[in-house]
Amino acid sequence: AHGEGRPTPMLAVFNLTLSVLQAQVDTSNKFLAVDQKIEIALHNGTRAFVCSGPPKSLYGLNLLLRKLKASSSLNQTKIPFSERRLKFGTKFLPISSPFHCSYLEPAVELTSKDIDRLGLNFDPSVPFEIPVVSTNDGALIDPSPTLMTSLITQICVKKVVWTKAITVIKSTHILDFGPGHKSGVGALTHRNVDGSGVQIVLAGTIDSTSSSLLS
Repeated sequence: AHGEGRPTPMLAVFNLTLSVLQAQVDTSNKFLAVDQKIEIALHNGTRAFVCSGPPKSLYGLNLLLRKLKASSSLNQTKIPFSERRLKFGTKFLPISSPFHCSYLEPAVELTSKDIDRLGLNFDPSVPFEIPVVSTNDGALIDPSPTLMTSLITQICVKKVVWTKAITVIKSTHILDFGPGHKSGVGALTHRNVDGSGVQIVLAGTIDSTSSSLLS
């Protein structure tokens, strides 16, 4: 009814500061059991985050956030800035698991065992042709016998701090090979590097709806 989608294990929050979101998450977690708590899983920008947890918990968080939100028809021109309701959005992501948080810790061991069983580990003696960085803190990753487990851990458990991951290596161009087009990683990255001179190239599409993005 509010255009926020059906509750899922991941809730996107955009145009809201981390301090305000963290305060609401902390308030929610005070009333939740240990196995029902919420985590801020992705820091996609200074005002773009994704929370992970049980859908019921995130539904409660979304209700708290909705109380802070200004409706689209609300006229706040005569209200002091400090007293105005916030303008931001929330949307449940169409996904079935709470990625990038502690709830998927058991999946790391299970998946690592499958990697070993299927012989899919990287050969640590083969160097990378290009730098590979962690999505958690931007640290450079080197080939090692535990590389696959490291990648699995980044996907399942570790938070994504995208602002760090894209700034460790000085770049003139960033290529997005994903299928997201204007809603994908390229457009997200563009918002983080806007004004820096870095050009974003949507390599996975032949069309671009923004003059700031190349395809």
